[in-house]
Amino acid sequence: MVIHGRLSQPLNEIPDISRMIVVAIDNDGMGRMNEYAAWKFQESPIPGQQFGGKGVEYAEFVMEVVKPFIDETYRTKADRQHTAMIGSSLGGNITQFIGLEYQDQIGCLGRLFICKLAPPRSHLTATSSARNYRLTSVSSSM
Repeated sequence: MVIHGRLSQPLNEIPDISRMIVVAIDNDGMGRMNEYAAWKFQESPIPGQQFGGKGVEYAEFVMEVVKPFIDETYRTKADRQHTAMIGSSLGGNITQFIGLEYQDQIGCLGRLFICKLAPPRSHLTATSSARNYRLTSVSSSM
């Protein structure tokens, strides 16, 4: 499981969850807006600054460098059924993108958003040519 965001502690609090290897990838701080967005933003909130566009490279890094390294170094079940990704906030966006781009390798996706304006729970169904995914986005107030 690859986690984008701060989700490892909540996972530890679930008593009946299966054993897993959790991989947390540090982000590029202010550059995370670029690596967590697959496309460039049309409008920037900061004049003269362009955001986004490095998400495809980031996805390739996760799936072609990080995942193979983990599978070769540790005793994993590397198949799609035993591979999951979960992310929070902007990390949830790149998680969804990677999950749809690499759906032959990732069997489960999760997204967590914390926002004062979001409804308590919402669902999104994303359809691709190969499979249908049900992505559950959980939102909670701060």
